[in-house]
Amino acid sequence: MLTSKTIIGLVYLASSKNDKGPSANSQLSMGIIIDSEHQKKGYARRAITLALNRAFKSFHCHCVQAIIVNPFAPEIYPAYKAFVAVTVDHWFSH
Repeated sequence: MLTSKTIIGLVYLASSKNDKGPSANSQLSMGIIIDSEHQKKGYARRAITLALNRAFKSFHCHCVQAIIVNPFAPEIYPAYKAFVAVTVDHWFSH
């Protein structure tokens, strides 16, 4: 059972080396890790959505990127699908 203090993973936004931080016209990189016990429960999609909202609405950045190495590997493909689904939804809803 999850409580408000249960840690199930990590999501981050980081500015690029050439950027002076989260500000107008900035570019951010995003990453996410969800513990295997909590995968396939929608947590990654929710975390990605919250991070994108924060990036675009609070930090006013113009681009968020994520690099997914070997996206079609069986253990990576669910994460790839989550990123694609959320980013497409986010793109067409704004």
